[in-house]
Amino acid sequence: MKIGDNIIEAVQYFLLKNTQISYLTFKTYRFGKSKKKKISSYVSRLLYHRETRTEGVFVLRREDILSRAIEYTDNCLKDGYALALSSKVEIDKEIFHIPMIDFRCSVSNENLLKILEFLYETEEKEGVVLNSGNSYHYLGTKLLTESDWLNFIGKSLLFGKYVDYEWVGHRLMDKFCSLRVSSKKSVNIPRVVAIIKN
Repeated sequence: MKIGDNIIEAVQYFLLKNTQISYLTFKTYRFGKSKKKKISSYVSRLLYHRETRTEGVFVLRREDILSRAIEYTDNCLKDGYALALSSKVEIDKEIFHIPMIDFRCSVSNENLLKILEFLYETEEKEGVVLNSGNSYHYLGTKLLTESDWLNFIGKSLLFGKYVDYEWVGHRLMDKFCSLRVSSKKSVNIPRVVAIIKN
């Protein structure tokens, strides 16, 4: 893993660090303007949550991801669609989560340093920070139990203006996180800008 690697390479790095994982779950989603339910109330619009649908959800085996089959999957997407990795991982019938955060601050050295400080304070000691185009993503390499994941997501909300709190709220309602692992129109594939090592 090195600075400049893309998120697919970061996912491969994650698998190499977690040899017990046999597959990961992905989903396709439509980005940009979507046909949302028309809601007149400001509060109702804020609280509107479209539950993540099961269509477009699929698994890729460990060996397929490591052999870069994920890139072929990305290239086969229809226009207007992107590919996302789910945080939820099942090992021996037990659920774990990949630590993920979608930040909402602008891209700058100052904001990146704040993110690294936040991750240090939350004891996230292994993972990567990626430039997502307009902000940053975090992908940790140490799996969390469901209760640890809830604590981690809760702490991210305390990071205030730096975190996309709407994303956090929707992910709590879905009971898992997801992060984009593909490029999309006018936004390049996320790339590694910082590596956190124990």
